[in-house]
Amino acid sequence: MLESATPPAEYLRDPIYGLVPLSAGEAALLSLPLVSRLKGIRQMGFAYSVFPGANHTRFEHSVGVLHAAGLLAQGIPGLSTKDLLRVRLGGLFHDVGHPPFSHTLELA
Repeated sequence: MLESATPPAEYLRDPIYGLVPLSAGEAALLSLPLVSRLKGIRQMGFAYSVFPGANHTRFEHSVGVLHAAGLLAQGIPGLSTKDLLRVRLGGLFHDVGHPPFSHTLELA
């Protein structure tokens, strides 16, 4: 969440980070079809067929990256609130253009 006098507009429960605070703008972006579609895209390819608990989505991953990127960026001295927002949104949108199972087909 952005460091400001404004309290979080919403919290989203994350399996790793617990409650992730969101600004009103971030919460609104999560409901866009472009972002909501990530709920139906598996993050871990076909791993769920061997490990049933490995059933994570790109949406969960992207929310976690938004939060982790924001936490890291807050440690940068002199970073403006606007730039912190850019970092968080970069984390949120970094997987939006990926088709289903695209990481499975990538060469590492």
